[in-house]
Amino acid sequence: MELGRIHLGVPAAEYHRREFGVVSKSALDEVDRSAAHYHAWATGLERDETPALTFGRAFHCSQLEPAVFEPTYRVEPDFGDCRTRANKAARDDWRASNAGREFVSANDMAAIRGMQASVAAHPAASRLIQAGQSEVTLRWVDDVSGLACKSRADYWVREKRFVVDLKSTLDASPEQFAKDVYNYRYHVQDALYRAAFAACGERIDHFAIVAVEKLPPYACAVYVLDEDAVAKGHHSARKNIELLRACLEKNVWPGYSPGVEQLSLPRWAE
Repeated sequence: MELGRIHLGVPAAEYHRREFGVVSKSALDEVDRSAAHYHAWATGLERDETPALTFGRAFHCSQLEPAVFEPTYRVEPDFGDCRTRANKAARDDWRASNAGREFVSANDMAAIRGMQASVAAHPAASRLIQAGQSEVTLRWVDDVSGLACKSRADYWVREKRFVVDLKSTLDASPEQFAKDVYNYRYHVQDALYRAAFAACGERIDHFAIVAVEKLPPYACAVYVLDEDAVAKGHHSARKNIELLRACLEKNVWPGYSPGVEQLSLPRWAE
């Protein structure tokens, strides 16, 4: 895939394929934990799919690629206890007749529909996700480290120079979601988006997060990061990239501190 360009229509499986030494948000998250964790992630086996990942992927598809979602996803009937031979055979027959489809439970589909309705009813969210491009893949070279990089924007509106990320969450309140931004490093995602589009000849002035709760009433909120969060995202991304570059050059992948560290209780425990 050509570097320094914006690519549309790239399959998710192709984009998410792990590439050793290539910078991405997922890669930097592993580097931030330790270089050893990154090396294990980049060179190891794929991790098992979790229900949360399956649900999140289905919700993304329903909201951002509805024309793909409808023919791709099927609600799997409740076959009961599949430890019994008859129930397991019925389930396997149904799955075989729907080969090539993605399966979700009736409860998950109800939640997805509720979340879609919540986004559509939210004045800001509904305006943001329109007249743009979904699942935009960018490839470029970081001009400081020389490392190849990739990023995938959920939704891009070129004329208004903004990118939207769609996040499913258990709590979209400002207090809790600010913790999610920090814990899941969404501010680092902001930094990569801005760098990616700039390297591909476009400018991003705004990065918005549409957060939607996974349980009734499927409350929706839209957030942008303040200047301090944006600056910290750039700093963290730069720090991670430089650590990755140094480890690649030396082929040394340290884990945690080799010495003895003093440990304090977290502030919330006081």
